[in-house]
Amino acid sequence: MKLKSGRLALVSGHRSQGLLNPSLTGFFSWRAGQGIRPEALILKEAGDILSIEEPANWGFDPEMLLSLM
Repeated sequence: MKLKSGRLALVSGHRSQGLLNPSLTGFFSWRAGQGIRPEALILKEAGDILSIEEPANWGFDPEMLLSLM
């Protein structure tokens, strides 16, 4: 997903607070156009979701993204 904070992130799990507060893994800065060290994020702290993105539209291999989780 594309976040207002400038990151692309994957949903990496669900937290005990429920399905509306998933754990995320940020892996790419869409503002800078470059990869970042994978980082654990919490949706309500990471900023609003701007859009749901298809990995292929950014040139990412789905297998590589799965390895981040």
